[in-house]
Amino acid sequence: MNECKICLAINLSEFKIGSTVLLECSNCKVVFNKEVEHSNKINEYYKDKYVLDKNQLLPLQRYYHRMPEFIKLLSFVRKYKSAPASLLDIGCDKGFFLEFARHFDYDVFGVELSENARNYAKGLGLNVYENLDCVDRKFDLIVMWHSLEHFPDPKQGLMQIKKLLNDDGILLIRVPNFNNIWRKIFKQRWIWFQPLSHYFHFTEKSLHNLLELSGMTPLYLKSGRPNNCITYFSNYISKKSFKKYFGLKPTIKSYVYTIYEYITGIEIFAIGQKKS
Repeated sequence: MNECKICLAINLSEFKIGSTVLLECSNCKVVFNKEVEHSNKINEYYKDKYVLDKNQLLPLQRYYHRMPEFIKLLSFVRKYKSAPASLLDIGCDKGFFLEFARHFDYDVFGVELSENARNYAKGLGLNVYENLDCVDRKFDLIVMWHSLEHFPDPKQGLMQIKKLLNDDGILLIRVPNFNNIWRKIFKQRWIWFQPLSHYFHFTEKSLHNLLELSGMTPLYLKSGRPNNCITYFSNYISKKSFKKYFGLKPTIKSYVYTIYEYITGIEIFAIGQKKS
């Protein structure tokens, strides 16, 4: 018998988006894939499939285009815990947010399953753990920028993460918002419906419930676009600059993808505090 992986309820409804079978819990409102890969397979996926771009200029081009996003995110971080403070980024990718945050005197660390991305971040002089089990200290702040949806068991993951927070530590989370008009219109073609690696699909209510069930006090939840026109134009300028001075030619597909993501990419931004 299927049961909710968050609240253990058994009153689940089954439905499909494209060929993906999903389950929705009527109790805590979370939606998740009926078939969720074992954590070992997930680790292998990131090790083997998630590789660096062959052109090493592409990560730098993306770093500069996302600068307004980093500024916005760091403004939230500073609001809840100003430097000096320790910060862990779970799913830090190539470490660009950490690289930005350390310029503001945060003591930064990351967790990244992808060996290639992890090595890139280490090349920037960042301390990056291979997985959560390797983390051997506590932090004032933990951020998860679009990584929670990749967890095969997010409740267990958050309970483990809570132990890595200092007393009254702050957790900041961003996840795709499953309950938005664009997802309902585009269905399986919605930009952030990626069932091969996104196992859980959150709404504001289900994320709020998950935080509480994991021993966190929700402080802030808001749905909206992660970026604004400033980031959009930053992307355009970054592409133009790297094309003019480095000969890095963006594809038409990359421009279309950026516009599509800007319009349809709706996320939930949540902030929780560890209960004393």
